[in-house]
Amino acid sequence: MLNKYGKQFIFKGHLNNKDTETLEIKSRFLKDVLVAWSYANFKDEITNFGKEIIWNNTNIKSNAKPFMFYNWLEKGITFIEHIYDYRNKKFYSFNEVQALYNVPQTDFLSYHQLIACIPTEWKSKLKKRRNYL
Repeated sequence: MLNKYGKQFIFKGHLNNKDTETLEIKSRFLKDVLVAWSYANFKDEITNFGKEIIWNNTNIKSNAKPFMFYNWLEKGITFIEHIYDYRNKKFYSFNEVQALYNVPQTDFLSYHQLIACIPTEWKSKLKKRRNYL
């Protein structure tokens, strides 16, 4: 049942209950479980943006909806820190992401979509942060 929704990873997202309701999940039981999960686990305040999960995140939306690139998740891209270079205080370029994670060339637009969806406030705070550990 969980395979087409990212397996157990669906419970690692950072969704509020409103966004959980918008997920296109056919199983009413699974949707109810996820809504209950979001009530118990969603936090409004974020202190470490680098450790923030990318996929199924209320704060990272495309067309007003949280999203997930399953093939990127399978390659190990899960958190902001996986696509952010703390030494240079910038997001990795698409070519760097491609080299690090073997992302296909055809995902060029997906990369730009993702970077555009990351809140400006997060980008600013990541640049200002001195110690990310």
